[in-house]
Amino acid sequence: MVSDEYIFEKVKQILSKTFKIDSVLIREDANLVDDLGLDSIELMDAIGFAEAQFKIKLVKNGLADIQEPIITVRDLIALISQKMKETVKR
Repeated sequence: MVSDEYIFEKVKQILSKTFKIDSVLIREDANLVDDLGLDSIELMDAIGFAEAQFKIKLVKNGLADIQEPIITVRDLIALISQKMKETVKR
């Protein structure tokens, strides 16, 4: 199983490379909108890149599918970790 630290490093790479965010600003407690400046379309793009990176499906029909809101980097890490565990159980 992949560790949360590994997921964080990959998410950090996605955010810094795709959205040109200084990697120093990307912390687990960073707010994706307020601290990192993502809008809702960019958040969906980040989710799409994470799905490709980890070969999982995080959402089916947009942000409305997500039961817990993705506000921070930690929230995104938790969602990825949860979906990866669900995928392994199948």
